[in-house]
Amino acid sequence: WKQSEALAGEQARLQAEQAERETLRDSAAKREKVRARQQENDRRRRELDELNARLDGCRRAKKQHAQAAEAYLQAQRGAESARLAHMRLNRAFLDEQAGILAAGLQPGEPCPVCGAREHPCPARAGEQAPTEAQVEKARVAANQAEEAAAQAGSQAADRKGTLDALQQEAKAQCLRLLGSDD
Repeated sequence: WKQSEALAGEQARLQAEQAERETLRDSAAKREKVRARQQENDRRRRELDELNARLDGCRRAKKQHAQAAEAYLQAQRGAESARLAHMRLNRAFLDEQAGILAAGLQPGEPCPVCGAREHPCPARAGEQAPTEAQVEKARVAANQAEEAAAQAGSQAADRKGTLDALQQEAKAQCLRLLGSDD
């Protein structure tokens, strides 16, 4: 009877050891699955961090583009204003040419327009008739303003290109992470 009890005890002990071995084997497999899952989560977290950094870059690029576009609009308005100022001064200068030429007439000297030596009723220039130097200064200012507007437009276009490229990269990365383009 004792042998039978000892045999049953030994069988129970063997079964317990086998169960423990199975549990340990399952534990190792589960631990490996958890480790693999953790590595995958770490990889995804790095990808999401990269995407977040890329999106921050997009936000900065969008802000820079908006600022450059606003600078372009202001420069364009400034150029238009300078062009109009030049045109007004030039028109006023041309309209006042008779008075400007008459101001230089001397009795007995020939008129630069008609050659007459007598000047009985010379035209008078308006009080605010612009000088040729003022017209030239306005022309130079208009040209400079147009160049500044062109440069601002070029910079805005460059910023837009950068923004578009960053947005495309971010979109492609999102699609890779999500695995779909819906």
